[in-house]
Amino acid sequence: MTANPQPILDFIIHDMNRSATVEKAYGAYTHHELSVLVTVLTRRQALQLRNFLRENDPPQLYHHR
Repeated sequence: MTANPQPILDFIIHDMNRSATVEKAYGAYTHHELSVLVTVLTRRQALQLRNFLRENDPPQLYHHR
């Protein structure tokens, strides 16, 4: 979940050569609009994305399997 999905989507699409699904959501408490990004990655790509998120996006809820 992120309030600023475009840099993350750019990284996924252009740097990782993958696609993603974007769902609009809002915080139940804050009522701020958020985007939920869903993508399918290899383990190596998941680590690359996690590192990108740590460097470029403020802490959010990240979930990967």
